[in-house]
Amino acid sequence: GLSEEEVKAVANCAGKEVMIRNRFSEMNARKDN
Repeated sequence: GLSEEEVKAVANCAGKEVMIRNRFSEMNARKDN
């Protein structure tokens, strides 16, 4: 299994990926309007 630190690292990376996707979505929405 994964150690606690590994789980935190994966969650942190996933959270950053979501934030980046949301930012790109906002930028694309502004371009369309």
